[in-house]
Amino acid sequence: MVVLGADMLVHINQSYFYYGKQEKRIALGKSISLINGIPFISVNAIGIGDILKNIVIFDGNSFIIDAKGECAFKAPAFDEYNGPGDLYKEEYSPPSKYKEITDALLFEQKEFFRLSGIKTAQVHISGGLDSAIVAALVSKAMGEKNTVLITNPSDLNADSLQYVKQLTEALVTGYYINPIQEIYEKIVEVHEKSFGAKLSLSGKSCIQATLRTVQGLAATHMFGSGIVATGNHTEIVLGWATFHDIGSIGVHSLIGDLTKMELYELAEYINRFLYQREVVPTDLYTGRFVPAAELPDAKEDPIDYTVQSGICAMLIRERKNKKQILKELYENIPNPDYFPKVDEVRKYDKEGLEKQITFAVNKMKRSVYKAAQAAPIVIISPRSRGFSNRETLINFYNI
Repeated sequence: MVVLGADMLVHINQSYFYYGKQEKRIALGKSISLINGIPFISVNAIGIGDILKNIVIFDGNSFIIDAKGECAFKAPAFDEYNGPGDLYKEEYSPPSKYKEITDALLFEQKEFFRLSGIKTAQVHISGGLDSAIVAALVSKAMGEKNTVLITNPSDLNADSLQYVKQLTEALVTGYYINPIQEIYEKIVEVHEKSFGAKLSLSGKSCIQATLRTVQGLAATHMFGSGIVATGNHTEIVLGWATFHDIGSIGVHSLIGDLTKMELYELAEYINRFLYQREVVPTDLYTGRFVPAAELPDAKEDPIDYTVQSGICAMLIRERKNKKQILKELYENIPNPDYFPKVDEVRKYDKEGLEKQITFAVNKMKRSVYKAAQAAPIVIISPRSRGFSNRETLINFYNI
């Protein structure tokens, strides 16, 4: 185009969002301008789309690079810009990772429900970190009047109910208590009478997990609401949920592309910057409260999230195999974005790391069935679990 006489280049684009991508776009635009000595204008779409099992965000973020390779203008992120505006000479300063992610998720939550025609979002809060983060984000995006918070207590989660109360008081909103214990006991009784045998602990856990879903779906008909799934990336990759668990079903999976360790940092960002007060209870992300499914066969999660969350990210986002992951963790300095607590990785010898990696790989392959039937995941990284990752149910391949 330059050879043919173009005196500026206009790039009309529909580039989907992931954190850190804007830096790459602007760097590429600067390179093109400097090489050709003419302005480069990038116009990007704003909105959302879906590929069935994943939801993609188009973040706007249009920009102009002048003929000298300097950023002369940048439109807002996650907001329509109709221009014109005053050009400015200012070096692009990228936002923090968690500001980008928070802004993206707030935009997607509001826009996806608007386009779906669902006015009210429903979040089931257990007293754990994941549901607390989802509740905080959904409440901010949808507003108190358009957010329904429900907790489904049993005899096993008495310790975490204090955090349900703390969260809702901080959000200055009410919540509904819809117990499952009495119904659960009756279902177990009928089941054992029908089959003439005691039900296993894992079988009882499945009843509890899906019973919350039954109650949640019934509630959507009362409130005209859509459930927002609360499962995180690490749980989804490892299959740490039963089929149709309340944490995995719904309109969309808002934090399904964030690892457990990323959620610890996101929780701190939400408190410090989004709300500027403690909304997500600090006990939930400072180690005072151990992650727990609070089910008959899993009172505490048998997962070392400090290591597993990063391994799962490398498997899905980077498609690395076992040998590549082991080499990076054992011989190199682990990526701090995936492994913020390096000392926790270093406590394992080579054999211990191999066991952790093998555990993750085996769980990932077995859990495709669950992931394929779960709520669509909002993409905030270069590659997410779902259609974006091109997985198969019949997966005899080795990695």
